[in-house]
Amino acid sequence: ASGMGAGYRPGNLVGLRLRGGATVGKSGSNPSMRVQSYTGGTMPERSASGSMERHRFTYRSKPGAKTVQVVGAWSKFKERHDMQEAGANTGLWETSIMLPIGTHELKFVIDGSKWVCSDQMPKSSDNRGNENNVVTIRSTNSRPATPTPPQMSS
Repeated sequence: ASGMGAGYRPGNLVGLRLRGGATVGKSGSNPSMRVQSYTGGTMPERSASGSMERHRFTYRSKPGAKTVQVVGAWSKFKERHDMQEAGANTGLWETSIMLPIGTHELKFVIDGSKWVCSDQMPKSSDNRGNENNVVTIRSTNSRPATPTPPQMSS
């Protein structure tokens, strides 16, 4: 998604070439898949309504992975979020995304097609026997106490 300015809005993209040569589009298993990235400066830590929070995901891949994405129940497993490798060939991938408050199942997608769970996160099985990682997003939006006006002494 390089070359897209701060005004880029995620949407349905067909035939997009990702870093590492992977492509997203008609030839993929889900032609309506959306790819989301953020290039507009500092990312907010929570939504204005307080119903979403930023969560940082990390994944340790085996050597040789070209791309890693995170996908989850928050988008019915349709919207993939690209992860960035923390240094060349380190195998440590990370991203931060806004998620609704609550508990979500997720998976990591290696090189566009291999869906895996992280051994570093809790796991659960869905009603079809699929194993997924689980993350719980809690609100950090606590209202500050109302300051007490200083008492005037007489």
